[in-house]
Amino acid sequence: MATASTPLLLSDEDLTRNTILGGNIDKDRYRYKIKTAQKRFIKKDLGKELYDVLLSAYVSGNGVLTGRLSELYEDSVKDMLIHKSAELYLFDGAYMVSDNGISKIQSDNSVSIEQKETNLLVIQYRTIYDDYKQDMIKFLNDNKDIYPEWNSHCNCNSRRYTGGWIIDKNKNVNDSWNRNLR
Repeated sequence: MATASTPLLLSDEDLTRNTILGGNIDKDRYRYKIKTAQKRFIKKDLGKELYDVLLSAYVSGNGVLTGRLSELYEDSVKDMLIHKSAELYLFDGAYMVSDNGISKIQSDNSVSIEQKETNLLVIQYRTIYDDYKQDMIKFLNDNKDIYPEWNSHCNCNSRRYTGGWIIDKNKNVNDSWNRNLR
């Protein structure tokens, strides 16, 4: 179960080396975004059971995973977490709340970008996250026997994933479509 002390599945360097976020950003300004991405998105995408297995192995291995969990983490989860964290940070990272109110942070020798440009960056990172997520879903569905925790989450036996659509295997799509047209 996730608690206030849930360990992060990413290092600070993972985020700053793989995104446009600079290494000189105060770590406390983005660590909570990593935590939010991990608990609100990664946990849902993996399902609680597989997420708990992954997190437990990560903690017991002091950040080192082996075998099936290493492959899942290195090929999908890590990149998903990096890009979702960046997306969340870019959305409101320029703002600071203090006793004086809400202010926008800007250095002396730079120009802040417009909201439209920020939105484009957020969309870019969201799209990359979604691509990794789709790759992960395909990987887990193709390897159901190796990841039994995924089977209980995705209900893989009764659904198939087709280009973003979830179609029950037991339903004839054409019959449903024809009935709706009548």
